[in-house]
Amino acid sequence: MRLILLFVFLSVSPAFLIAQFGINAGYATHQAPDWRLGPSDGSGVSEPPGNGFSVGIDYWFRLKNVRIEFLPELNYTQLSTPSAVGLETRNHWYSIFANVNFYPFDFKGDCDCPTFSKQGNQLQKGFFISLSPGLSYMDNRISGGWGGVAFEYLESTMAPSMGIGAGIDFGISDLLTVTPYASFRYLVNARWDDIPKIAADRNYDFPGDGTADVRRLQAGLRLGWRFNYR
Repeated sequence: MRLILLFVFLSVSPAFLIAQFGINAGYATHQAPDWRLGPSDGSGVSEPPGNGFSVGIDYWFRLKNVRIEFLPELNYTQLSTPSAVGLETRNHWYSIFANVNFYPFDFKGDCDCPTFSKQGNQLQKGFFISLSPGLSYMDNRISGGWGGVAFEYLESTMAPSMGIGAGIDFGISDLLTVTPYASFRYLVNARWDDIPKIAADRNYDFPGDGTADVRRLQAGLRLGWRFNYR
């Protein structure tokens, strides 16, 4: 919450009214094999954290003489898995991503102006590769019922991550940029201690300790507004 308030404060301060803000939305899929739950005979399996949507807000600034651009982002992701082996999962992840975009075909671009105000073809001006270290605060929930008894577990934890992606900027006007993108993110040593507890209760063959490396694939769209264009 403190980080969110700081972001809002900086966003409305006079020094930050001279750059570009953006919103993005996308669909994210996840794989975490060490969190799979189910009987050893393979009759069913729950595969958290599942899939869902992601939305973010960012603030844009760049280096003066080279095309390296920075977009610190606040992100919210909601995930779920369908009912399987008597379990459902639902996740709310709140993240900070330090996105850095590199424009390899226009790296020496020295114009401090929107991408679409530059000279050159669209691929040269707009294509970028992104690196994105991050930190996520995860609210993970498991609910279900066995033998007529309902239960629900809620656990909160944090995990660092690193992302890589690519996209291309399209200029709609001198104030608006539209950017389709795709990314891969790797969350390191994410913990979900309730999963081995449930596995033990159900006598599932579960050798892990609740720690998993989570792989995330996402595709989406960003809209960017530049308020100080002149």
